[in-house]
Amino acid sequence: MELGLGMLLLARIWFIFRREVVRYQLWVAAAVYGIQMPAEPAQVRAAETVGAWFRGVLFVAGMSIILLRFIFR
Repeated sequence: MELGLGMLLLARIWFIFRREVVRYQLWVAAAVYGIQMPAEPAQVRAAETVGAWFRGVLFVAGMSIILLRFIFR
């Protein structure tokens, strides 16, 4: 149960700080791959999409863990 709640909390925090997370992702990509900053709009959309997918995975996994915990009690 705690794992599910932790995943939901992490998804919520990721949603609140999504702009900072995207900025950090782009900074890391620029440092690792030598991409020019500021990023092109397509790069920003791609980073936002990765963040949205990650939030979705965290949310669905967290809810699944909580629901399965209640079902199998």
